[in-house]
Amino acid sequence: MMRTILILVFVCECISGYAQKKPLTYRSQNFVGLLEGDNHKGAFQLQTIHGVQLHHWFAGLGAGLDYYLQRSVPLFFAVNRDVQFKNRTFFIGGDLGTNLPWVKDEISGWWSQSTNLSYHEGLYWGGHLGYKAYFKNQRDAIVLSLGYSYKHLKADQVVTTFCQQPPCLVNTERFDYRLNRVSMKIGWQF
Repeated sequence: MMRTILILVFVCECISGYAQKKPLTYRSQNFVGLLEGDNHKGAFQLQTIHGVQLHHWFAGLGAGLDYYLQRSVPLFFAVNRDVQFKNRTFFIGGDLGTNLPWVKDEISGWWSQSTNLSYHEGLYWGGHLGYKAYFKNQRDAIVLSLGYSYKHLKADQVVTTFCQQPPCLVNTERFDYRLNRVSMKIGWQF
């Protein structure tokens, strides 16, 4: 799905690039932020997004570190639209991608039992509103953002106990983390 989205964006950008007189310009947005949600424990996040801007539209690919509940790495496609209002620049945007677990598979054991915990990727998406405070060069900006994000991770835990006579007991538990969070970010665009 991500490949299809990237191809579609590339084709649209190429077509619109021929019709425009202003060329595409490279932009980078780098953020540090706080996450708060159902878990009632705040966490921080880091994100970097690299892409192209054409007039008021920005599209790029992003990656980050997300420490909310379970540490993970979101990889996503981002789109932002700048909105001018009385010489001020606000923006609205969205992210869509996958969330890869950073947590490694865990295997532990003691005398009569062993536990194997493995994590699996899930969906990541978010939406945000923000403000850009441009410097005099009208290229670099301090970026403030407030938004909502969703993170999905799955984990399987298999517990086996010692037994002398088969069939042996194997207990499998599945954890499905669906995390809704409010996101506050500050960053730098260049």
